[in-house]
Amino acid sequence: MNRRWLGSALSVAIVLAGCTSHTPTQKSGHVTWPFPRGGVVYVAILAGGIGQSGPGSALDPSREYQAEPWEILRCCLVRTLYQYTGRPTEQGGAELHPDLATGPPQLSADGLTWAIHIRAGLHYAPPLQHQEIVAQDFVTALKRVARVTGQDGGDYASYYSIIRGFDAYAAGRADAISGVSTPDPHTLVFSLTARAGDFADRFSLAATAPIPTVASAPGEFGVATGHDRGYGSYLIASGPYMLRGSEALRPDVPPKQQKPAAGFLPGADTIELVRNPSWDTGTDQLRPAYPDRIRIRIFPIPEGPLVALHGVYKALDDGSVDVLAYVGPYDEDYFDQYRRYRADPSLGRTLVLPRDATRYASMNIAEPPFDDLHVRKAANYVADKNAYLAVLGGPLAGSPATHIVLDSLEENQLVNYDPYRSDSPAQALSLAKSEMRLSKYDTDHNGRCDAKLCRSVLALSWPVYDPIRIRAARSVVRDLALIGIHVRLRPLEDSTNFYDRLADPAGAVPLGIAAFWAHDYLNASGSVVPLFAGPGVSDALTGSGPCCNFSLVGARPASLQHWGYPVRRVPSVDDRINECLSLFGRPQTVCWTALDQYLTEVVVPWIPLINENSVHFIPARVRSISYDQFTACPSLDRIVMKR
Repeated sequence: MNRRWLGSALSVAIVLAGCTSHTPTQKSGHVTWPFPRGGVVYVAILAGGIGQSGPGSALDPSREYQAEPWEILRCCLVRTLYQYTGRPTEQGGAELHPDLATGPPQLSADGLTWAIHIRAGLHYAPPLQHQEIVAQDFVTALKRVARVTGQDGGDYASYYSIIRGFDAYAAGRADAISGVSTPDPHTLVFSLTARAGDFADRFSLAATAPIPTVASAPGEFGVATGHDRGYGSYLIASGPYMLRGSEALRPDVPPKQQKPAAGFLPGADTIELVRNPSWDTGTDQLRPAYPDRIRIRIFPIPEGPLVALHGVYKALDDGSVDVLAYVGPYDEDYFDQYRRYRADPSLGRTLVLPRDATRYASMNIAEPPFDDLHVRKAANYVADKNAYLAVLGGPLAGSPATHIVLDSLEENQLVNYDPYRSDSPAQALSLAKSEMRLSKYDTDHNGRCDAKLCRSVLALSWPVYDPIRIRAARSVVRDLALIGIHVRLRPLEDSTNFYDRLADPAGAVPLGIAAFWAHDYLNASGSVVPLFAGPGVSDALTGSGPCCNFSLVGARPASLQHWGYPVRRVPSVDDRINECLSLFGRPQTVCWTALDQYLTEVVVPWIPLINENSVHFIPARVRSISYDQFTACPSLDRIVMKR
């Protein structure tokens, strides 16, 4: 490894070397996998789980923002600088490992310059099997993220705006990202505007996978140039698989003259993956890539996902589908399938694991009555999470959430932490009333809100096509009525409408039941920052705010005034967030854990309701399978069929 370019300016002060579950680990030597390779696996996904970020977004690494395509990309089609193993947390699935990187990043003394070396001698799938993956290809991917990802779907760009010059390039004010350089073909150097101990984690996202450039068509975004509305069908793979027919792609001709890969035609209901002959198991210690071929069937959802699943159940029974890649929502029919497999081992086996996803009631801390901390605390005491969970299916569906950040992102430091614990519903109500008596909205101090505004408090919920979730939301409504908060529940037709309404601070929605959050990458920063940083508030004065701070934590006084809120100041945790982001390894994890407690007890922007489970039933013909903690899906490259 040539480090002469580092010079005296980059004395290596910190090397992240696998000291926690959120830092990249390095293992040497060839991996011996326990099963032979071969066979075909037939996988089912629902149409709602792919291509939901806008027209042509299906399998586009820069635009997809769904768990199922993330799994297809992670396991099979692309490699990234760092990645997870496709295993559950208890088997090390939350540990970050070098993938295309040769090892952990190297940091300058001030933590603002990161150097990452990439593996030499690795090549793309056909038709670019003779083209080496080089450092510039990652720069191309970042440029595409900057310019393309903000058009619709998930805002990946927010994760990389910390790179110096990224935002200027994204806005068209610069021709290049000034904070990225490639001093040689196998070295990337990043200059950041602030310390970010989770920076390596962000390069596990498929949006950062390398994109090649061909000399005959050197577009700004490499071979993805001209495919802003459909790169997935033209993707040049770097992983163990490629789309069937990829060898016939012609990235050397203008995009309008190109034909998509036969394995994923636009609008098709199947995706077919075959082995990438350029991939070598000796250079990839994360993916066993057991199947020779993976055929993915996309089931339509004209009547919603819960109805579409009935077709999947039949396909699992008749053998036309081997594995279901699905992350919810679940209903009683789904749990009946689980119980059927559970009761008859000859059908197969079952698997229930934490999904790393939270359902919560978001309280707008600038809107009465939730502008009062005592009201928010009282709501946390009185909310019967077991009752909420019982409607959704009981312990099979998940477990009560006792704090805000997922345990898996905090090394389980708070598994026994529950500041609103009670021994019975009667005790919970007593504690809630004691807290409510301290509120300015309880003028007679009887433990109930007696202000006029508590007679009709708007709460949004979704979706109307899922009556079980509406019933669960009504259980929260009943609980809040016990302390005088009478909620007017308004179910909405879909998640987009629900989240758009909550994200508009001018709408002054007091309560959202039950918002959903799942991590993007396995570091608490990916949850805390978008949910509670001040810039996460949609700011009418600056136009900022991509997501998801529905509670308005850290909103600016001028913005609150502009939106017409009666308060001019709300709690902020921006300083605490910046402190945590500046740390690395375990100190950062400890910092996030302390901030979680501060949010849960001092700021109280949520009523955490449940942490969802991932529930699977697996036919007996599947010999071995693994669960990917990163995507909450079965690891498609780890499926082994009986022969």
